[in-house]
Amino acid sequence: FVRVTLKPDAQAQISADSSVAVVDINVPRKAQKEFNKGVDSFRKDKLPEAKSRFEAAIALYPQYATAYNYLGVVEIRAGATASAQAAFEQATRINDKYAGALLNLGKIMYQQKKYPETEGALLRVISLEPQNALALAMLAHAQLLNGKPDLGLANARRAHATGVPHMASAHLIAANVLESR
Repeated sequence: FVRVTLKPDAQAQISADSSVAVVDINVPRKAQKEFNKGVDSFRKDKLPEAKSRFEAAIALYPQYATAYNYLGVVEIRAGATASAQAAFEQATRINDKYAGALLNLGKIMYQQKKYPETEGALLRVISLEPQNALALAMLAHAQLLNGKPDLGLANARRAHATGVPHMASAHLIAANVLESR
């Protein structure tokens, strides 16, 4: 990993203390072009074209974790959960600190009611992004369902403390634990 510090006038959509995986820095220009076209297609809701572009980017650069993550998102939108899970797993094999892919993988495990696996994936997300409110709320619920109400309560409170609006699920989790006491 490389620590990136932006110049004050930089026009970027990442925070000044973000880290970038070396595999992402090494993306060949052709693979990056395919990926960008895939993102454009995705934004226009042209999912088959987006999928094709992300697959082309991956063919050009098999270590393209971000392309695997986007491919997984396309697969989710297309209803292909197994393919999406495989794409997210590959993204996290390439970059085990890729919080976005770990969160997406955690969402799939959560939907599959695999709460111990959900908890593991989300703990990894939180270790990378301690203020990720969605991950904290999902983690709290998974912990509650895994028989760890005290941990669930603590993470529900952490989700609430992020200040992100619409964290009703975190409130419900906290209320459930507190009511049971």
